[in-house]
Amino acid sequence: MRVLATSDIHLGRKPTHRPSSLEGWAAVVACAKEQAVDVVVLAGDIIEHERAWMGIYGPLVEGLKELAQASIKVIAVAGNHDWQIFPRLVKEEENIVVLGSDGSWETYEHKGVRFVGRSFASSHDRKNPFERFDAKIFDKNLLTVGILHTDVAVSSSDYAPTIANDYLHSGIDLWVLGHIHKPGFVSENKAFYCGSPFALDPAERGAHGVYILETEGTLGFKEPLFIPLSPVRYEQLQVPITADQDTRAIQEVLTAQIRTFATETDHEGDLYLDLLFTGSRNDAVVLDEVVGTTDQEGYFLEVGRTKVFVRKSDDATTLPLDLESLATSGGIDGILARLITEEKAIGEVYHQLDQESYNTQGFRALTQEQLQPEQIQEHARRSALRLLEAMVRQREEG
Repeated sequence: MRVLATSDIHLGRKPTHRPSSLEGWAAVVACAKEQAVDVVVLAGDIIEHERAWMGIYGPLVEGLKELAQASIKVIAVAGNHDWQIFPRLVKEEENIVVLGSDGSWETYEHKGVRFVGRSFASSHDRKNPFERFDAKIFDKNLLTVGILHTDVAVSSSDYAPTIANDYLHSGIDLWVLGHIHKPGFVSENKAFYCGSPFALDPAERGAHGVYILETEGTLGFKEPLFIPLSPVRYEQLQVPITADQDTRAIQEVLTAQIRTFATETDHEGDLYLDLLFTGSRNDAVVLDEVVGTTDQEGYFLEVGRTKVFVRKSDDATTLPLDLESLATSGGIDGILARLITEEKAIGEVYHQLDQESYNTQGFRALTQEQLQPEQIQEHARRSALRLLEAMVRQREEG
């Protein structure tokens, strides 16, 4: 059996750099037919919201009918976005099976493979679905695919939180997951997130597409095959520069680096880059002048099948400061220089200030982000260097 697995198409939500979310659904249907699969698995959030129903129902049903004509069954679970819509869709289109619409586990057998899944029964589900999972509901003599819309390893999540061990000890051969838009494997490759087939916005970096699952006799499944589909790809490109480079030199290096990156990425379509300049910068260089405006209608480069657009640039460079010399001086700049050279100390100070900021009135409404120690260290060093640069420049300018 061959299965195409996808999730999080979010029909009704307009992508940032594409005209319509309907393109994603059309691409999934076309890929399923081209790959001659037996089943399409939809792991939830295929539709953005109940309010989008009137605008996407026709193309959605048309796609289901097209799959039916190709003898491709559709097996789905509802996610937190489309839990109201899927039960209605089942009544009107016989080619789709939605598992566990009431929030309970349900099975469905097709061509000798058992599918096990459960849907969201409301927009939020704070309980781990495996608390209600009973391995007795499925036949262990059949190859089994699990389908779940879930947040893995986020215990406080409102969206069916699970842990990696749930999948390892489930007795199910392979799990198809929805909810996270970035594709990838979890739980020692026992489960994988499909990711959204088309990148919906610049936060969704990397390749996006669908997975093809194929049985290997009665032994199990071959390694899932990822097929890129998204015509748009977002990436961040770090651009290291040095203090001896002027504006023109940086532009030449930047052009060459973008060309190499686009070649290695080998994306067919539009590649949007967020540039991050790093390293040491000459004080006379203004990075805004290096990049120029990025809101023009055209693109920057065309490399093979890829059109490259520069979406924005960020400056993480530092001026060539003599930290050791500054650290021996008195005053605030000397204290700051010593903190920077003692990386552990600057990280501890930054962490303390970060924690205390959430106790102040102005910051209480913000979501507190948990940073890793190395992230705290990097944020601290970068912020301190920025402040020290400003202090040194102010002193030199009198």
